[in-house]
Amino acid sequence: MWKIVVGILSQMSPFLWFTTIVGGVWTIVKQHDAERSRKETEKELESVKQQLNDKSHISQKRFDLELEVYKDLSKSLVAAYDSSSLLQPIMDSLPEKPEEQLEVMKHREKDFVQAFNDFSRVRRENAPFYSENISKKLESISKDMNELHNLFTYKWFIPEMKAHAVGMNGMQRNLDLHESIKNETNQITTEIRGRLDKLSDQA
Repeated sequence: MWKIVVGILSQMSPFLWFTTIVGGVWTIVKQHDAERSRKETEKELESVKQQLNDKSHISQKRFDLELEVYKDLSKSLVAAYDSSSLLQPIMDSLPEKPEEQLEVMKHREKDFVQAFNDFSRVRRENAPFYSENISKKLESISKDMNELHNLFTYKWFIPEMKAHAVGMNGMQRNLDLHESIKNETNQITTEIRGRLDKLSDQA
């Protein structure tokens, strides 16, 4: 094999011999550069892939976390909304005897206070996860529910304030609070759904 190579080289002019050697060396150098470039490209692609995987993992974790946060909020908000709606509903069916009516109202108040306290706890515990808009609406709902409860208390448990609660202004305020709580609860539900849809697309 070497004899054949030496024979071929001996028949070549010095310039052609030099050109062949340089060309061979150049080819080897280019192959080495190409291999190094390929390895660097593969390394960069692997790094990008890892970054995308990390981002995807973080997005999924964030989605899972916020899903639980908003599930807790939605559950407590709906319970508080339902119990507040029963404090002084527009249409109501009550026993005829005053003492029996009072027992019904005590039960309604107990249910509301429990649901409202749970809603307030969840709202405060998860406050860092809520958008500014949701936080403002939750604060507004909380104030409206408190005022609704006050009117309820005036009517049924504080005789000297009953006239205020059952007068035209008190009755109109009761209607307005029911409507406000209903609308803001619906708005929050819509906003939560939009937020989870956005996170789902990113996960």
